[in-house]
Amino acid sequence: MGHISPRITSVGPDQSEVHLGDGVWVEKERWELLLGRDRDSLFCKELAKLVWGVPALRGPSVTGAPCRRYLKEGNAIEKPALSPHKLEARFAV
Repeated sequence: MGHISPRITSVGPDQSEVHLGDGVWVEKERWELLLGRDRDSLFCKELAKLVWGVPALRGPSVTGAPCRRYLKEGNAIEKPALSPHKLEARFAV
């Protein structure tokens, strides 16, 4: 993943956390493991799991829009949207 150059705004006072932006901090060790991913898709997937956690990603959608797959059937339900400030931090990386 040599072509990605993530912008990190700061490192915590004890050098153990990295600030991704918009008040979102992650453990420096886990961030460095994330940077070692060899594909962009894995980087994005692991970043989402790092920022939100797996349980929080099971229910919501990115925008909160209903699933298009079920719109024709009439049983599409809206899901809660992911937190906007964490989304901003994720896309800032």
